[in-house]
Amino acid sequence: MLICRWRIVLSSLLFMASLHAAEPATQSLPEPLTLEYALSLVANDHPRLLDSKHLLDSFVAKRRQAEAADDYSANLTGRARWIDLPVTAITPGINEDHALGISIKKPLLDSGTTGHQLQAAQFYEEAAEQNYQLAIQQRRELIMRRYFDVLLADLQFFRENERMATSYISLDRAKARQKLGQSEEMEILKLDRAYQKVRRDRYHFEGQQRLTRARLAEALNRPGRLSSSLNKPALTELERKRPEVEKLQHWARQHNPQLKALRSQVAASTASVEAARARDGFNVDAEISYNSYTFQPSARENWRAGFNFTYPLSRGGRSDADVALAMSQKYRAQSRLQDAENNMDQAILDTWMQLGTLRIERQEMQALNDYEGFYLDRTRTLYEQGLQTTLGDAMIRITDAEWRLSRTEFDMAMLWVKLEGLVGLPYRQFPQEENK
Repeated sequence: MLICRWRIVLSSLLFMASLHAAEPATQSLPEPLTLEYALSLVANDHPRLLDSKHLLDSFVAKRRQAEAADDYSANLTGRARWIDLPVTAITPGINEDHALGISIKKPLLDSGTTGHQLQAAQFYEEAAEQNYQLAIQQRRELIMRRYFDVLLADLQFFRENERMATSYISLDRAKARQKLGQSEEMEILKLDRAYQKVRRDRYHFEGQQRLTRARLAEALNRPGRLSSSLNKPALTELERKRPEVEKLQHWARQHNPQLKALRSQVAASTASVEAARARDGFNVDAEISYNSYTFQPSARENWRAGFNFTYPLSRGGRSDADVALAMSQKYRAQSRLQDAENNMDQAILDTWMQLGTLRIERQEMQALNDYEGFYLDRTRTLYEQGLQTTLGDAMIRITDAEWRLSRTEFDMAMLWVKLEGLVGLPYRQFPQEENK
């Protein structure tokens, strides 16, 4: 239920005016801000997301390096040189001995080193891509949480604003009775102490309104651009039913981006082990070159073509060290994967159980909200009939009930988003057999 009492409206208008006074002249966020628009900025150039993107770009570059490792290389060489030949030479004295040449070299065989390095680079790129998708999902969750925090802060401020108004009215009437000799000083001091406390609380929650908006602006990569008003989303996902937890765990092991990234890292480290072992293998290169000389002795050739063979007899302890290092990285990746798989099952179960609890809590909060709404309507009727001089605590109670219901619904929405992130799929692709 929306609160529309004049004190709340006035305080909201004053708060919006203070926000506009503090904002830059150029407004980059719509008014009112919607959750859909906020989530449309999830993939913008936020520093936290750029870090994952740049890491992905670096692995793309490394993969291209590995692809180019067995490409041909072409070199143009030249020299400018003068030589002084003895008198016994055919052309004694100073002679020009300039040269210009071109050579092309192509690796033909390296015992699989290049192939394994390319496989490792491809798997590391796949892992980086999954981590980038994971970063986007985390940004989505952060933006939603920050958006909901603003809405809850507004409701808390409205509640405390009503509480302060009610407390002030009680104090003011007590002072009026004191002038008529109908109220004691002790009662005035007690009411004033209560008023000062709720006044302090109201000031605190007014600060929370600005603080939560600043955090939302930072999450949207629009620091300093505070939104005056936010629309409350419909949250249709709250009516969803929970799929069976075992099916969710099974799907998460297949589609969760963190697990997929760790599996790619295991595959990449396995390929790196094979690449380290292959460095001791047989290598063959093909090479062809052509050179042109200004001075041409009889033994100097113009064309050259052939194959170069290399078989390392010993690399000292470097081979064993390279393999041992690659194996240790593989074992670490396998340990991280196993640990993540174990934690994933538990995270799915925890989220699934919390959704069930909040589903019951939401029904409780809806009943409370309906009761407080009826209580407010009854109190307002008495007020309009002149049988009651104030709405009393009815406005406070209905605002508090709305805050409790909104908090429960927002927590449920966040759990659904978390569950989708854990499973690695949107809800419409979840297993369809449902469990109440």
